[in-house]
Amino acid sequence: MWFVNWRLNGDIGIHRLELDPGTLHPRGVPQVVYETPFASIRDIALSADGRRMVFAAVNSSSKMMASPIPGAG
Repeated sequence: MWFVNWRLNGDIGIHRLELDPGTLHPRGVPQVVYETPFASIRDIALSADGRRMVFAAVNSSSKMMASPIPGAG
């Protein structure tokens, strides 16, 4: 199983957890595949053979801008 772990402290990443095929219970602990402190991970896709992964790592920024208002003095 592949999943994205996300926490407000910046612990963001893609993890892999092996499952028992008969019971679907976890085997072991999740392993980190990709980790990033800032970007949000989106649109994960695996190749048919399971050997390649593609995803978007989106990092947004916020800004405050000021502009004079004509005629406001």
